[in-house]
Amino acid sequence: MGDAKNVKELKYSHVEKVIKYKGHPNYAKKGVLVVAKRTKIPLEVKEYAKMSNVIITRMSTKRRKKKKGFWDW
Repeated sequence: MGDAKNVKELKYSHVEKVIKYKGHPNYAKKGVLVVAKRTKIPLEVKEYAKMSNVIITRMSTKRRKKKKGFWDW
């Protein structure tokens, strides 16, 4: 189970949300939390996620150009 966040700083509540998701019966044993590259992750939150079996991954959040439709040429 996973979640994506685009916030300035990652907090305990974000990690707890993923923990709650994976706590349901017959769901995944591990959790994934995807954050923007510029997101600050405090050491305490990182350790809490690690102890709770939640992986924190950074990804880029570049804006993409809007695709032109057939009539927009």
